[in-house]
Amino acid sequence: MCDKIDTVYSVTDEDVPKDADLLQAEQNHEPTETAYWGFPVRPHFIRRRVRDQSFRHEYLDGIVSSAEQPQLYRWAGRDQAEAIGRLLDTDPDIVVVNNLHTTLAILRSGRRPRSMFFDLDDVQHRVRLRWCRQPPVTPGKLLHLAQIPALVASEIKAARMSKATFVCSELDRSHLRSLGFPRVAVIPNAVPSRADLPELTRDPVLLFVGSVGHTPNAEAATRMVTRIFPIIEAAIPNATLLIAGPGTDTLPCRAAASSRITFLGFVDDLAGVYARSRIFVCPMQTGGGTRIK
Repeated sequence: MCDKIDTVYSVTDEDVPKDADLLQAEQNHEPTETAYWGFPVRPHFIRRRVRDQSFRHEYLDGIVSSAEQPQLYRWAGRDQAEAIGRLLDTDPDIVVVNNLHTTLAILRSGRRPRSMFFDLDDVQHRVRLRWCRQPPVTPGKLLHLAQIPALVASEIKAARMSKATFVCSELDRSHLRSLGFPRVAVIPNAVPSRADLPELTRDPVLLFVGSVGHTPNAEAATRMVTRIFPIIEAAIPNATLLIAGPGTDTLPCRAAASSRITFLGFVDDLAGVYARSRIFVCPMQTGGGTRIK
């Protein structure tokens, strides 16, 4: 549907060494992008913001500005906004922006793309609220709660700039509409389920699936192993638990885990693992998006 794409990446010094030429790095990456998409793609690299951490930075500045919040400031400093602004000055036909992180740089740039689509991905203020309410509740978390109004205001402002704001569930859309978000569209974050489902096993096998590179997944798997499964095992001694997904075979909780728990790590055949299981578990208390596991 287009002649070319400009992609924008937020990079760290690990991605592109601090003393490296960003323009040269972009040119080196261009053939990879073009080959992937099958037509001309021009990548652009913007270095993330670096700042010293302090009490003011962690808790106070973010009450007034979401761009200063500790979870978001790396993408939304003055330099990042100016770099995004220069790209927007080329007047692209369509701008698709992922998540609030990079959208904040657009808001701070003062530009208004003529046709922007906002993939909200995770509703950030809900993610923050869940995290703040998660025990233990500390004075620091209470101060982070005070930053949520600024977060909501930025999400609404970005939505009003956009032709549509994408979320991944009807629950998210209903929540955003109740807050006055305009033009919210649902793009389901899943794939079609199989029509030929295998017969459900009668064995008491539980399954958790998730990459532990995502912190809420790691927390959920650990909670399942250390707090929930011991209760189940006491009631059903022949119950077993499968923990599958990239990195699950390196979870620290393995050391004290029951012998009836198997840490599979990455598996090639997820359908086979599901077929072996009777109950799927997803004891997640933080994060956002839909629980599609």
